[in-house]
Parts: sequence; C-alpha cells; structure tokens
Amino acid sequence: MNIFFNKKSQEKISKKSLFIDRIITGEYSSLNEILPDLNEDCIYYSLITYILSKNIENLNLFIQANKIETDLVLYLIKENMCIEYTVNYLNNIKIRDYLYFICLKELLIRNIIDINIDKLLDKIDDYDIYKHCIKNNIIPMKRNTINYEYYKIHCNNFDTVDNLLNHVKDYKNIEYITNIIKDKEANNEIIKFIKNGFDKNFCVKFFEKLNYQSEFDIIKLILAHLISTKSSKYLVLALYLAKKFSFTFVNNYDINLIYLFLLKYFLFYDEIVNVFKKMDIKNNQLLNMSYIWSDVYIICTEKGKAVSPDMKDKYIEYIEDLKATIKTSIPVFIESNKISHAINMINLYKTVENNTVFLELNKKEFIKNEEEYQFKDMLSTRCGYLFDKNKEVYSHDEEEYFKNDIYEIEDEEFKKWFREQNK
Repeated sequence: MNIFFNKKSQEKISKKSLFIDRIITGEYSSLNEILPDLNEDCIYYSLITYILSKNIENLNLFIQANKIETDLVLYLIKENMCIEYTVNYLNNIKIRDYLYFICLKELLIRNIIDINIDKLLDKIDDYDIYKHCIKNNIIPMKRNTINYEYYKIHCNNFDTVDNLLNHVKDYKNIEYITNIIKDKEANNEIIKFIKNGFDKNFCVKFFEKLNYQSEFDIIKLILAHLISTKSSKYLVLALYLAKKFSFTFVNNYDINLIYLFLLKYFLFYDEIVNVFKKMDIKNNQLLNMSYIWSDVYIICTEKGKAVSPDMKDKYIEYIEDLKATIKTSIPVFIESNKISHAINMINLYKTVENNTVFLELNKKEFIKNEEEYQFKDMLSTRCGYLFDKNKEVYSHDEEEYFKNDIYEIEDEEFKKWFREQNK
C-alpha cells in the first residue's frame, strides 16, 4: 500500500515539475493532460492556467465559485480581465486596507468607476490620481504633499516650486521639474548645471577650497560637472575625488556607485571587485549592477588581460541557484492561493533566464540589447553615458590623464595606484 502511495506521490511531483516548466514557456494548451491530477490536491493550478492563457470564460466561472485574494483582483484589473467581477468584489469587501484603495485607484484611472477623488487621496496620495485629475480637468483639494506640488507645476502653477526643489534631492526628478518650469529662474546649483552644463569656474572655486569634510551634495555636483565633459583628464579628476571621498563617506551608497562607474570607464577590474565586496552587493542589487564588472571582465578578456574568473563563476552559480529557488517557490504560491505572487515568480524566472550579463558571460561576448539601465539619470542625462552598458573603450596617453586646468593632482600615492590599475 505504501509503495502505491509513494509511486502516486512521485508521479504528482513529476507532473508539478512538468506543469511549472510548461507554464514558464507558455505551453498552455499542453497543460490539460496534467491539470486533472494536480487539481485533486489544489484547484488553483487551473486558476493560474486560465489567467495566463487568458481563458476568460473558464476564469470567470472559476472566480465566481471560489475564493480569490485581493492582490489577484488588482492583477486582474491591471490586465483588464473580469472587470465586472472585480468591481463587485470590491463593493462587497469587508477589509478596506491599502490594497483595496490601490484597486480603486486602478479602476479610477482606467475610467471604469467614478469615485470621490479627495476621499481617495485621503487614503493614498498616489501621483497616478493627480495625473487622472490633470487629464480630466479635475481640481483636487489643496494638500501638503510632494505629489500635490508636482500636480501644481503640471498645471503651470510655479508659486511653490522652490519649496518642491528643497525636498527633492535626486537629479532625475530635479531634471524632470526643470523641463517643466523651463525658463523660470531658480537659485539652485543643480538646475543651473542641468540647464547649462559644465561650469569650469564653479569647479575651480571648489578645488581652491578643497575640504575633505565638505557636504556630500556639493561633492556629487562637482562630480556631475566633471563627468558631463566626457573628457578623460576631467574623468581622472572625478575618479580622484570619488576615491578620496569614498573614505570620507564610507557608507554612502551614491559615492561608492559613482566611484564604481568611474572605475568601469577606466577598466579597473580588480578595484571594482574590491568595491563590490565592500558594498556587500547581493540579490536584486547584484542583478542590476553586475554589468559594471562583467563589461570590464569581457573587455579585459578580449584584450588578453588576465583577470580573475571568481566573480564570473560566482555570478553564473548565483543565477542557476536563483532559477532553481524561483521554480521551487511557484507551486508553493499556487497551492497557498497566492496567485499574483506565483505569476510574479514566473515573470522573474523569465527575466533571470534572459539576464543579459548571464548570457554574455556564458557566450564570452557582448549581446546587442536596447535595455535601459536604472542608473542612467543618477547625475542627470548629461552624465548618462557613464552609466550605460558601454562597450567602447578608448586608450589615452597615461601622462595626459593627470594634466588639467582645474586642479593639479599632486597625490603621488593616487598616481601610483592609477598606473598599477592601468597596466
């Protein structure tokens, strides 16, 4: 008897594995032969199949007869599936939590329901709601929030733009605001840089009073000025500055990130590896940032320069382990009726499997892709090139690196380090 049950159990495990493989690859029509056995233990295998195959008729029948979670309702709304059901579901829901209000917001911006905008904003101050107001000429109540300030400048009301700029620190959003206010004067050095670009005099004045206790914001702005020039002599100066201040601001993510990309520009692989270890980069960060070292690894390998394969080997192993972990998690989410989580895991698996760095390291060559990387606006679009997955690297006369008309680098220790890295 035990042998029979063990055999049947093994068959179901095998069918679950087959189900996951096929649902990842989109072979939905072939799942019909597997589903009856899997549904004996958990009917939600059918549910995820109906959703991903967009079998609306069977999906409607299923959700009318069985319990589903609010996060799946949100997914259905975003995918424009079973909308009538989702509206009824929300009308009858007892627990009106944050997720409930997000669902209402998604229905509102799709013009499916008409609700009191201000009451919804009381619950979730979401900028999508303000965009809906702008699009439909709706005037919301005045609010003391950043999103409301953004709403005002979109309506050409700039009376509090200085207050907004005082709260916004990242260059991407400052540039966004700058493009909206256009010719309006602003006493903001970052806006001046975004509008006018490199200002040599501004940099000279900074280096005349160079102080390693300076605030990070001014260091970041000077780095942006230098990097925006795309000039190697200024980029060496930026590298010098970033290296020095990476010791002053030890745990500052931004300075270490800028330092990493400057190292990437000069192909300083060993130092990149050291900084990665120092920053303890892992998980999602590892996926997003690995092209910093992998680009350099591939370029150095092509040039015949000896570089340690440790990072490459660990990354490939990490990706393989991650894929296995994701696969294991999918049936767990399905069987606990966390269908939207299961779908997220399926999409994540596809992303990981097609990870550009992973494919490039296996092929030992670059793959053409149009992917945009999340750091490109870190110092505004003027500096975007530094954060690209840039494969073209140009050689320069080493002695020219240290000559510039802003600040003479007299630090012999830095020069020695630079030359050693540049071998």
